[in-house]
Amino acid sequence: MSAALKLTNSQTTPLPESTRTDMMALFPDDRVLVDGTPHRCLDIRPQFVLLKSMDGAGLHQTFTQAQLWGLLEADRLEVERNYFARNRANLRLIHGARTVFDLPQDEQAVVFTRQQFILRLIEKRARGEAPSLADDKLRDVLETIDKELTREARERWKHEKAYYKNSLGHGSDKPERPELPEPWQVRRWLKRWQETDGDVSCLMDATHRRGYRTDRLDPKVREILNAVVKGYASNLRPSAPKLLIEIETRIGNENDARAARGQSEPKLKAPNLRTVYRAIAKLDPFKVMAARKGAAYANHHFYVVHQGVTVTRLLERVEMDEWEVPLVTVLAGTKLWETFTDKQREELQKCRCWITAAIDCASRVILALHMSIHAPSRDSSSTALRMMMSDKSALAQSAGCRMLWPYRGKPSLIVTDQGPAFGPAYCELLMQLGIPFEQAPGGHPELRGTIERLFDTLEGITLADLSGRTFANPVDRADYDPGANACVTADELLQCAVRAVADIYHQTPHAGLKGETPANAWARLSREWAVAPEPGPRRLREVFGRVVKRKIGKEGMRFLGLRYQSLELQRLRRFVQQQKVHIKVDAQDLGAISVKVPGERWIAVPCVESFAQGLIMSDWIATGERLRHRFATQAKLARPIVLEAVAAIRAIGDAARARCGIAPPEATDIELNRYERDLFRTFSIRESAAVAASHDDLLGLTDGEDETAGTAAEDTEADILGDAAPAPTSPYGPAGTWTVESDK
Repeated sequence: MSAALKLTNSQTTPLPESTRTDMMALFPDDRVLVDGTPHRCLDIRPQFVLLKSMDGAGLHQTFTQAQLWGLLEADRLEVERNYFARNRANLRLIHGARTVFDLPQDEQAVVFTRQQFILRLIEKRARGEAPSLADDKLRDVLETIDKELTREARERWKHEKAYYKNSLGHGSDKPERPELPEPWQVRRWLKRWQETDGDVSCLMDATHRRGYRTDRLDPKVREILNAVVKGYASNLRPSAPKLLIEIETRIGNENDARAARGQSEPKLKAPNLRTVYRAIAKLDPFKVMAARKGAAYANHHFYVVHQGVTVTRLLERVEMDEWEVPLVTVLAGTKLWETFTDKQREELQKCRCWITAAIDCASRVILALHMSIHAPSRDSSSTALRMMMSDKSALAQSAGCRMLWPYRGKPSLIVTDQGPAFGPAYCELLMQLGIPFEQAPGGHPELRGTIERLFDTLEGITLADLSGRTFANPVDRADYDPGANACVTADELLQCAVRAVADIYHQTPHAGLKGETPANAWARLSREWAVAPEPGPRRLREVFGRVVKRKIGKEGMRFLGLRYQSLELQRLRRFVQQQKVHIKVDAQDLGAISVKVPGERWIAVPCVESFAQGLIMSDWIATGERLRHRFATQAKLARPIVLEAVAAIRAIGDAARARCGIAPPEATDIELNRYERDLFRTFSIRESAAVAASHDDLLGLTDGEDETAGTAAEDTEADILGDAAPAPTSPYGPAGTWTVESDK
């Protein structure tokens, strides 16, 4: 865009207006800065002011008086009085943009003392007490002025000494007698004073212009020096001494060439190493670093930090990210270890864990901390998302924490990167929950600075005393062998992480909160701002649940041997008859299912068994396996027996979670169908153990089957709507209890 077409900010944005009605005084020699662009006043009238831009474009712009006052109040206008005056222009040639107030305090005192000499001299000449400026006459006048200034300074000192002694307990230093200037100096000051109309800046010394300013190097040497020094900005990273050798070589070649041409000029002298360093210092630091260490490194080093993210209420902005824990862990002895094959045990005997975390930017409270032994995926991110909206106090208590972890809610905005764990499937979950989200571009961790800094904090408080750390780089690791020193199990690592969050991080003063702890910040902000409630169990089941197909019978619908019945379900049965319908099952709560009805609507159908409330699918499958082994000759099991088995399995699961152990992988879709056909095929519950079981209904030994359960022919992989709904999330226990899982 040419200079003639360049528009200022004031020409492209609406101008504020003030209610002031008086007229602003502007003069032709004033410089008017509007949004940083210099202007000069050409015409001023009660209704408007005509300004001309001085940035080379020469555009004329009209402002009303109300607009000028509005710009001034909005800190978009500044007036520099007499900027274009001749005397000010001459001063800028000498001192540049410096003013007396830019000088150190001692130099300011010297300038103001000179001002007092000039003002007293002008006053005495006006009264006829200094008729001549000759050296002998002027020296007597200057001595008189010096005595007056000294006497006044001592009187001020006595007054200030008494004041400070009474109020502060100490006095100021005794003033020194000002140095008496020479008559010729005063005559020069007086001349400058009169030429600049009394501008005190004319009494400043121009010491910054002293010294020899001509280039001491020969022009040819300077040319060679500049050409070679440019090579410092290279990915080969040459040193300054190496560049000096190249300069000396080129200068030697130039001297030999001159001698061969018969020139009688003196030989060129090579510069010293300090001259090379000074030439390097004049190069653009950003370009040098980008060339020597890469553009990404230079961008990170010179990144401009401004105000950052500004949030005022809880859950206004939540940042999520994954972190590969720099610690080699041992899986042998964990609960998951028993589910691995021999080949998997050989490959995963020692591994690195991943953490997916979420943090509230307003309070710095950690809302989720999910750990997995596999790389981040949709399962890990969705589990962390659900953990964000769940109470984690049971998890904290099971890990031995003294403080609870109750923080939860529905975020107003979630910010992630564009990693594979936060792909389209994860974004679909957020859209179903009605949570806005942003995905920052890769390679810019500063856009999610809060969560990035959290991982450094967790490493410091969690891994400092653990063996097997991999450290940030080989220099920090030195000769330390993480694999050989690995002795911490994944269970113990998770327990340490949970305790570090609940008992240390949340209770430690945070610099970003001005010394307030995250726990106290959450408590304070929760009193000032309302917290959006998290989705209820029904909504969570519809979003995170597994989608399968089942038939509706007269006894309702069966899933894994549990019966679900409601009046609305029977009404739907009359409509669909023998057709299968879609249902959603929450792997973390089998107390109810959601059934899809015509019109894209889901209805909740409760389980007829009360013990199913809060029952985890993996615990119920383990219960079925245990009952089949114990009572293979009875198909209809008495309720006390089932309740006893469920309680036992729950106790085992809670004990494992209390040790923060790694839970076994979630059942796949094919495995779930197999459990339905083989394990819970004829499973039913009777009220009392006194009722005899039928010989035709032996568990797993009869040909009869429930019409509402899935069959080998019907329940194929096509019935599992993996693309229509999110994959099942790994359980972290009832009431927010959480376990590490494999995410596979």
